[in-house]
Amino acid sequence: MYPRKKVKKGSSALVPDAEDLLRKQKQKQRAQEETELRLRSQVLRRDLPRPFQVNGGFAKSLKEIDAMKGKESDLEIASELIKLEMVNMMTQDAIDYPTKNVRPPKKAGAFKYDKYTETELKNAQKLLNSEVAELSKSLGSFSLQDYALTWERCNEDLIYLPHVKKFTLMSLTKSESDKMRALQFQYDSVKADLEKYAKKCKSLVNPLQVYLGGYQKVATEKERAIHELHKQISEARVELSVFQTLRENELKAIPQRIELLKKEVETQRTEEAALQARFANLVRRKNELLQQQPQQEPEPVQEHSNQ
Repeated sequence: MYPRKKVKKGSSALVPDAEDLLRKQKQKQRAQEETELRLRSQVLRRDLPRPFQVNGGFAKSLKEIDAMKGKESDLEIASELIKLEMVNMMTQDAIDYPTKNVRPPKKAGAFKYDKYTETELKNAQKLLNSEVAELSKSLGSFSLQDYALTWERCNEDLIYLPHVKKFTLMSLTKSESDKMRALQFQYDSVKADLEKYAKKCKSLVNPLQVYLGGYQKVATEKERAIHELHKQISEARVELSVFQTLRENELKAIPQRIELLKKEVETQRTEEAALQARFANLVRRKNELLQQQPQQEPEPVQEHSNQ
């Protein structure tokens, strides 16, 4: 906050605060900028796209329009005046507010551009709104989609006649030679643009290859490694699916195998018990037979002397 100035004793005059003066100055400047913004064209106010270069041949000059009086209808003269005003507005916007994508015209003072006050613009807007209302009453209202469709059709039908340097509609052109000239001019324009961009791309290829060569090599190796990993992952998924299927089958077969093993164990136990009983009977029978036989004395062994 700025310090207040000292007031002399006995003086009734008040010295304004410097901060108040600065705030009022900023408010005044902001109001002036808003007024200038309201006086700009709708293209600038709405930040709409603008052509790269203003085509002055789109409209006739004032002398040519004056020469049309008495020869052409008032509607045709009004149409040419509107075209001239459009060219003047685009030219003035390109001069006053140039951008990177808009090239200002070389002959800046070759036209007359009138600046209007905000009141005049409001009155003109009222006239336009009343005219739109009258047209809506007589022709009906149209949706934005209808306007877009009409614009697309007109844009497709619009052609440029190079020998007369004039735009017209293909549907209104009766001469086949004019149509061929317009199509040839369009083809040559597209071809020239393609050749221009092709040369520009070729001039950029070598520096980009030098600059991006190492990155491309690394990217190729990484891509190859990624493909190899994808292949290994795919194989591992197949193996996992196979082992999971085997596991499920094994889990389903385990109870059956346990039951079979239990039956075999019981059968083995039964057979073993039967064999043990039979063996015990045979041993007992043997002992009984041995007890029933008389005991025989062993015969003496004769010794033979060697003569």
